[in-house]
Amino acid sequence: MSEFSEYFNCHIEEIRRFQGGGKYFLKSRRRYRDCLSLVFDYLKAGGKSVLDLGGWQMGALCAPLASSVLCVSLSAPKTRLEAAFPVTAEVFDIMAPEFPLDGQSFDLVFFLEVLEHLPPPTDLVMRRLKALIRPGGYMVMSVPNLAFWQKRIKFFLLGRSPLKLSDERDPYGGYHHIRPYTYDECLKLFRRFGLRVERRLSGNYHRGWYHYPFHSIERLAPRLAHKLIFLVTPEDEGGPMSPPSQGSQGSIAGLGEQGTDKGNPE
Repeated sequence: MSEFSEYFNCHIEEIRRFQGGGKYFLKSRRRYRDCLSLVFDYLKAGGKSVLDLGGWQMGALCAPLASSVLCVSLSAPKTRLEAAFPVTAEVFDIMAPEFPLDGQSFDLVFFLEVLEHLPPPTDLVMRRLKALIRPGGYMVMSVPNLAFWQKRIKFFLLGRSPLKLSDERDPYGGYHHIRPYTYDECLKLFRRFGLRVERRLSGNYHRGWYHYPFHSIERLAPRLAHKLIFLVTPEDEGGPMSPPSQGSQGSIAGLGEQGTDKGNPE
């Protein structure tokens, strides 16, 4: 087992015990793995400050390697979280007029499955995100793909909208997406706000072995994929990140210019 796999399996189990394992955790486990694989070597260098904006799972995963971790969410279990993991947890709305993190910056920012829940325009949140990335730092952002191939089939053949009503609750207790994005829309968004894409991942993160073949195909065709994951850095600030070592490349083996991945889905 590689160093990365050993680390991930150990610490994701701690999160499972804390969170209770539920449907959302099982659905998200492989996505957490892919997101961490993009920055594992960067974190191993030590001394990195981490911000998990809109969640806490990635912050908890990174905590043993980071110098400091701040988790920000509207629903973070602050007291329990800080008792269980070496992190600081804060609860506030990242879209509020007064932003508590103004003037602060971090080596690594996670912004996973949040953007699609925010109403347009994106100017406010994207400017805040860029300002939060320290010079030479990185952000990992993931979004569901509006142009996912299954959504295309449902829309064109069955007439089903790829969007749900914004006030309709989903099976996990939250609210459905307000403004999903396609692969190309994400690239345009990054360019507009001066963020350079360093690496890209895509795939099918639905549960069940029967989804694995689709996961491999969607690695090669990000515009049709279920989920999109981007590693970005400020255009005028960032520097090239060293390539992952053989022992920690995990699911990013063979990553090419278009974000393809030749590794195993798990």
